[in-house]
Amino acid sequence: DFTYYEIHPDKDLKGKVDAVYTAEIHAQLTNWVNTLVANSKDSDKLGTKKVYIDSTTGYDLAQMIQKTLSGSVIYAQLVNVYLLDIVDRDNITLLDGTNYTDMEHRFDEAWGYFGGARNMADFTDNELSSKENGLPYKDNFVADGAIDWQSEYNFGFAVNAGKRDLGSTTGTNFSKTIFDAFLAGRTAIVNKDIPTLATQRQIIINNIEKVLAATAIHYINEVHSNLNDIAADPTTSPADFYKHWSEMFKFTEMLRYNRSTPVTQLQTILTTLMVTN
Repeated sequence: DFTYYEIHPDKDLKGKVDAVYTAEIHAQLTNWVNTLVANSKDSDKLGTKKVYIDSTTGYDLAQMIQKTLSGSVIYAQLVNVYLLDIVDRDNITLLDGTNYTDMEHRFDEAWGYFGGARNMADFTDNELSSKENGLPYKDNFVADGAIDWQSEYNFGFAVNAGKRDLGSTTGTNFSKTIFDAFLAGRTAIVNKDIPTLATQRQIIINNIEKVLAATAIHYINEVHSNLNDIAADPTTSPADFYKHWSEMFKFTEMLRYNRSTPVTQLQTILTTLMVTN
C-alpha cells in the first residue's frame, strides 16, 4: 500500500483549490469529514445512507464533498488556470525534455480536466451517461485488451455533458460541441492560428458552463419531485431529497468559479435555494 504523498510527493490538493475560496472550502471540508468520522462511529448509522447525512443541515456529505472539489478544483483549474490566458502562452519554445510548448501543454491539461476520452466522439450519450447498459469506456483507442484511464475512459464534466444531451428536449449536443471545440482549438495551436484558438476557447468555456447550469436545473426538478413525494406521503424517506438538494446546490454554486460569472446575482440564487433545505 502507498500513501498519496508517496505516489506524488509534490502535489497538494489544497493548493489546487481556487485561491479566492481556499479558506472557506478548507473549513467546510474539515467540518464535513469530521461529521463523517462521527457518523461512522454511530452503530445506528454505519452501513446505511445515514452515515453520509449531516443531521443538523440535511446535507448529503458524499455529494457536498465531491461537488465542492469538482467545482473548486477541476472546474476552476480548467477555466481560470488553463484556458483563461491560453492565447498568451508561449507556442514556440519546447518545454525542457518534451516535444510540446507551454501552450500545447496547458491546452492538453484543460482537456484532462474536462475528463473526455481521446475518442470521446465515438461514444453515444447512453455510453457517456452509463445508461441502458452503456459504459463510459472503450478499448478502441489502443485496442490491447485493457482500458487506458488516460485515453479510453470518460470522467466528470464529459459524463455530465452526455447526461444533459441524453435528457435534452431541445436537441442540445454539448458533448459534441465541446469535443469539436477542443479538437479545433488544438489544431489551431499546431497551426499557430491564435484567433481560431480564442474562438474555440470561448466555445468550450461557454458550453461547459451551460452543462453545469443545465445539471443544476435537472436537480432542481428532482428536488421538486422529491418534495411532492414527501408531501403526499410524510413517511417517505428523505434520503433522495437530501442527495438531490445537495447536488442542486453544489452544481449551482459551481458556477461561481468561472470568474466572469456575476457573483452577486448567483449569490441571490444560492440564498433562495437554501430556503428549500
